[in-house]
Amino acid sequence: MLRRIKKHVQKELGDKIELDVQCELTYRQRALYKGLRDKISIMDIIEKAASGADENNATLMNLVMQFRKVCNHPDLFERAETSSPIDLGLYPIPKILPEPSSEKMGYAHIKVPSMRRFVSDSGKLAKLDALLTELKAGGHRVLLYFQMTKMMDLCEEYLTYRHHRYLRLDGSSKLEDRRDMVSAWQTTPEIFVFILSTRAGGLGINLTAADTVIFYDSDWNPTIDSQAMDRAHRLGQTRQVTVYRLITRGTIEERIRTRAKQKEEVQRVVIQGGDPGAKKNTVDFKGTREVATWLFDDEEAEQLEKTLEAKEKEAEEAKAKGGAKRGKKKAKTGPAGEEPKAINLEDLYHEGEGRFDDSGKPSEAGTPAASAAPVPSSRKRGPKGGNKKKTTQERLAMIDGVTK
Repeated sequence: MLRRIKKHVQKELGDKIELDVQCELTYRQRALYKGLRDKISIMDIIEKAASGADENNATLMNLVMQFRKVCNHPDLFERAETSSPIDLGLYPIPKILPEPSSEKMGYAHIKVPSMRRFVSDSGKLAKLDALLTELKAGGHRVLLYFQMTKMMDLCEEYLTYRHHRYLRLDGSSKLEDRRDMVSAWQTTPEIFVFILSTRAGGLGINLTAADTVIFYDSDWNPTIDSQAMDRAHRLGQTRQVTVYRLITRGTIEERIRTRAKQKEEVQRVVIQGGDPGAKKNTVDFKGTREVATWLFDDEEAEQLEKTLEAKEKEAEEAKAKGGAKRGKKKAKTGPAGEEPKAINLEDLYHEGEGRFDDSGKPSEAGTPAASAAPVPSSRKRGPKGGNKKKTTQERLAMIDGVTK
């Protein structure tokens, strides 16, 4: 296999540095995360993981998505709405009371959710806020990747609040709009942030005007994230590219990231060669069973793993016992379980024929029983002994041409 790498083609291409940024859950996020986990029954998870049905797999993946939403922002579940007093403009009231002070001062009693609280409610968004402030002061330009379009909507509100100029590209963007946005990003240095969905904006476009890539949430497949990084780290890039991954500590995101690193190690061993045991990362994946353990803490996950192993052993033992019982049933013949009759060479030779010996055994060709009434015949009998049955030795002698 021939393989060409970018650094072999262009020596001037800058380096790429990848950093994992750990974020903490806020009080509101911890409450939601704990509430979701308390609603999950460990026994139900065990049964769904052991069965392996498609419906159960979809249920588990839906649970994983709910936990990831909590890690991104709690407003993806419930959002504080704008509230205002009842408007009585349609029902005129006589001006008996003096004019409200709010009208004199030029404002109304409308409560809008605080953007400061909106930022501080999510550990990831608070870390992103500090990171973007630092990057803007340093003159950097940022590609910001998301997995969920609803989270992109929330990020747009944040960028507007912080007065950052930005562009947005996702799966709903038209082809001509994509071209215009890419051209504007490459030619307009005043645009600070380009927010993209990983699937729509991670392939086929040139965004080398950026020197920083931030993954708000990572993809299951590390190759997708690698292709998204290459929108900035590609031929034509003259600066060093820094990649930040926001990961919430002590949650399912850490386990997803660990699995992604193991997949990257498999790719390295297969493509570049080397010793797969050089690193301690294991590369075995247990499918739905492993995904089920991601929903719990380390201690609960270990307990769940032991329970799943015990369930699998019981299923294997029951399967082995069932196979042994079926083998015994096949050895028996007939409904009563009688022993099979021994077949000798003589019976095998005359299979399907009547018996011509004088042993007195009933014929196998359906000869009438002796107790049946004789059937009268109109033909005369020949000489005495003409219809005498011949023994087996006489028949063999007749075949050889010897008559007695």
